[in-house]
Amino acid sequence: MLLMGEIARMNAAKYPNKVAVAYEEKSTLADAQLNDQANRLAHALQILGVKQGQQVSLLARNRPQHVVSYCACAKVGMLHSPLNYRFTAEELVYVINDAGSSVLLVDVESADLVRKILPQLPNIRSVIGFGGNHGFDLDYDALIASSASTLPEPERLLNGDDVCWVYYTGGTTGMSKGVMLTHNNNFAQIVNLLIANEISHEDVNWVNGALFHVVFTMALPYW
Repeated sequence: MLLMGEIARMNAAKYPNKVAVAYEEKSTLADAQLNDQANRLAHALQILGVKQGQQVSLLARNRPQHVVSYCACAKVGMLHSPLNYRFTAEELVYVINDAGSSVLLVDVESADLVRKILPQLPNIRSVIGFGGNHGFDLDYDALIASSASTLPEPERLLNGDDVCWVYYTGGTTGMSKGVMLTHNNNFAQIVNLLIANEISHEDVNWVNGALFHVVFTMALPYW
């Protein structure tokens, strides 16, 4: 089966100038740009000390960084872990500590909340901000610009049974739980949707659901 990190690389080679992600007019990424940013973010995360099999948390509204982080983590065996931006401070502290993440990517809208709860997040060593004047030491755009664009190397060979994405449930009947999805899980979802919806590479998908949710997998066949 296809590993999720290979999608960005294959699309960059086959459709380099095709739009992969469009978010407002100023935030459009072509397939080649998406793959380049994913490579650069993967290298940066490795330099920051994230190991294969560890989660990388992301707290943000719908932005291209969701897709870049997903691809970057999948390339090197890290686990993309998007967080519900509607969680309370208490809920965020719980899920981030449960994930054991050492790196947290945060959009500007969530920056103030993250600063308030950082003392309660002992595992977080690095916070990467994006989307405006976030006030953190690490800036996503600067980090991407200074990182290597070459294909990153995983610590060991990846296979389809490796987990590539962890999303947290809403916690309606208790505390939120992390649900693990493997490369094979996501690939099966892609194949099912490609067949059921007769999707081609020319189709465009409007994602109006939150990308921290499992709805994210509904968009995967379009990438």
